[in-house]
Amino acid sequence: MKVLALFLSMFLLISAFAFSQGESEESEVLSIEQLKEELNKIKGQLQGVIKIETELKTDREELKQLIISNNETVALKMLLSIAAACESFRADQKMNNFPRKFEELKGYISDKVINAASSSDPMLGYYYDYQYVLGDHFKLKAVPAVKGETGERTFILDDSGSIIEEETGEKVSLE
Repeated sequence: MKVLALFLSMFLLISAFAFSQGESEESEVLSIEQLKEELNKIKGQLQGVIKIETELKTDREELKQLIISNNETVALKMLLSIAAACESFRADQKMNNFPRKFEELKGYISDKVINAASSSDPMLGYYYDYQYVLGDHFKLKAVPAVKGETGERTFILDDSGSIIEEETGEKVSLE
């Protein structure tokens, strides 16, 4: 918006100069040097605005990366919390089984987490998925709601306790 205002100022200044050239000698006429001086002032203001816009863009990118980093850390902690709830559930069962459905963890983990995993609403930038795997195993997955905006990486955790980055297959830790 400021850039538009500066261009408009420059246009009006040039228009005033052109108009004044047609007037009589009695009216005040800007000299070419005065006009150049005014244009240089406007140019300096314009460069200042461009610099501020560039700094804001950099700040927005840094903020975006902080949000992504925070969301990924929360996703890792969430996976570990869900896995701990699965282990608690298993220990309380006579058959020593993991839950077959995520909703069975009610009472072992907050309703907010259960709702995030069983709905289309992400929790802090991530969706969570629980799968019971035959042979009494489970697999948890944390997927960014909007890749590149809320998170960069997808994480998988199974009953072995290892967290793997899906895209690279590398183990991930909170350290």
